[in-house]
Amino acid sequence: MKILLTGMTRMQAHRPTRREYNTSINAFYHALLAAKHQVDWRPLEFDEKRLDANYDLVILGLGTISEFSCTYLYETLLATRYDNVMYLVNDWKANTTIKLLMEGDLFRHFVYRNNVKKIDTVKLLAMTDKIEKLRGLMFENRKLVGPFFEGWGNRAIITEGTPFQEVYEYDPSAFYLKHWDNIEIPKRKRKQWVYGALADYSRWHERIKGEWPILSFNKKTFIPEERLVREYYAKSVGMIMPRYKASGSGWWRARYCHAVLCQNVIYADEKEVSDIHPEFYRSIQQIERMPYAKLGELQRFQNYEIRSKMPSWNKVVDTVNGIVNEVRYHNNGEL
Repeated sequence: MKILLTGMTRMQAHRPTRREYNTSINAFYHALLAAKHQVDWRPLEFDEKRLDANYDLVILGLGTISEFSCTYLYETLLATRYDNVMYLVNDWKANTTIKLLMEGDLFRHFVYRNNVKKIDTVKLLAMTDKIEKLRGLMFENRKLVGPFFEGWGNRAIITEGTPFQEVYEYDPSAFYLKHWDNIEIPKRKRKQWVYGALADYSRWHERIKGEWPILSFNKKTFIPEERLVREYYAKSVGMIMPRYKASGSGWWRARYCHAVLCQNVIYADEKEVSDIHPEFYRSIQQIERMPYAKLGELQRFQNYEIRSKMPSWNKVVDTVNGIVNEVRYHNNGEL
């Protein structure tokens, strides 16, 4: 099958971003290639023609229109007119993203300014009514795909408030784990907590009242993923999984793979990890009171439970292949 993978954000459109790190979209792309599909991963042209003739399937990534990352909004909205379309989300704020696409002002100053650098504005302004009409129809009879951990979590947390009752899912973990090699783990790690996130969760981590030092990195203090993994996660006992609005959904988060690779003890919100195993959760105070031997036992138990639920790469490829074939048949009215 010939497939176009693209979307509203620079990451979805395979354009360089300021913060480089491995992504769930990259795993999805390589799964499509492994399934022997011909895939173009690129930005859309404005009002691009013949997407239905040139591709069997067009996968459009959805972006949040209120964020700087969403820079291909109008190109993508115009592409929703084709019948061979499905949608992809790679941000846990999927319901907010979709709600803004349904109800937000597509031409307010920030959104307009953020999306017209590559567009003939005269041509765009002549098509505003068409874009608004397409926005009103874009979710009718469409399918959605996103990255989730296999076997745990409540997906309704992601789809709540959207037109989607279900979401196709794939687990990028196997691809992500293959990316790393030769991570040096010291025999005795520092008793400290580390986590990296684009958002600032400092208020949350202050409320959990841990005694170990907490090293946090966000979009203002961002360091490359390679350095975060090798210099901080690998040398620290603990990793924190910050609580967020999608906790409990099973949304795929790279830091779980980091924890497996770097042999970290995990502290997470109980709501998020209760589906993994009834004994997975420990309070931060319980963890910090453990001697090194008990910390090692907990780390091995938690890492085993996470890894045991991660499908093999071959299974991921089969899953992604099954998704795109099913959606193609659905779009053709054969399901």
